[in-house]
Amino acid sequence: MATLLFALRLWLARKIYGELAPGLVKIGSRRIIKGPCQESEAEAMEFVRNNTSIPVPAVFHTHRIESGFYIEMERVKGKNLEHVWNDLSVEQKHQLVNSLAGYVKELRALPAPAADLVASAKQHNKLRDARVGSTPFGPYSTHSDFHSLLRGHISLDKASDTFGPNVIECHVKKYQTLFTHADLSMRNIMVDNGHITAIIGWAFAGWYPEYWEFTKAHYRPCDIPDWYDLLENALARYDDELEAERVLWSKLDQPGDQHPPSTARSKAAKPQE
Repeated sequence: MATLLFALRLWLARKIYGELAPGLVKIGSRRIIKGPCQESEAEAMEFVRNNTSIPVPAVFHTHRIESGFYIEMERVKGKNLEHVWNDLSVEQKHQLVNSLAGYVKELRALPAPAADLVASAKQHNKLRDARVGSTPFGPYSTHSDFHSLLRGHISLDKASDTFGPNVIECHVKKYQTLFTHADLSMRNIMVDNGHITAIIGWAFAGWYPEYWEFTKAHYRPCDIPDWYDLLENALARYDDELEAERVLWSKLDQPGDQHPPSTARSKAAKPQE
């Protein structure tokens, strides 16, 4: 009965309000429903909200119906940063990016459940990332397994001919596992009166190699040059890894759709309770 009532509620909201954006429906002045989406997104939002001071929309309920998984969440105040950036003063831009850097520092200070891991916040669910493709992947108990996916499972001894030495050098390095938003684009930063009111868009978040935040911030093109100038000074830089990723983007973007991850490769440590 609860499932049927939610489906009816969602249908009525679409009829009355329409969609705010694809997959995003208003159901009241302060609530929205997002979906279908991955369970890992709700998991990440609640994990970050409960363990940091980062402003994250509250998750009120989650719902699963025939069409997929949905998150009923707080509708936060403000506008996307991309819509207000040019109206901000230079000082406001610097203050805003410094605030963002502080939030990223909080994410990276969260203790990882294992040293060499790619997984959702509590390791209960598969991950999704547009960089990897539309197919959910992981969790992985080693960075090597994740890097193998990024190379389309071409072995290291053969990958140099395809991707060049820089990709190989980065894929054999040892990295920390850090919690990562993985989509720090301007559209995912909500701003009001020059201040960040919320970080949204946690669909790709999880435990990744330490460079993933920096490289993913460059994945979606942005035609606002001073945004990148300020962002690169605020985040820990991984220029070699960005160069390697750009090679992979050009030669084998979204490898998960071309070479779907096998369950044999998707084994991680025991999930947190």
